[in-house]
Amino acid sequence: MRKTGHLVQVFPNPTNNTLNIKSDKSISNIEIFNVQGQLIKTVKAQNKELNISIDELPSGLLFVKIDLCTGNRWASKLIKE
Repeated sequence: MRKTGHLVQVFPNPTNNTLNIKSDKSISNIEIFNVQGQLIKTVKAQNKELNISIDELPSGLLFVKIDLCTGNRWASKLIKE
């Protein structure tokens, strides 16, 4: 997956309990994967800003895939403490 020309922010990184995502376009779907590539959380949305609780997710390196309503995708690494 590659970054698109759209502005997408994933913060804070590293994080403990909450993941914030902001985009200049509406976000349609967020998927979070562990390092083994297993899907561990999915969030459906139709917003430009989201606050996602990740309390239940394991600590360590995670990967976040963000689908925008434009059809574009964006990916980021995330460290959960």
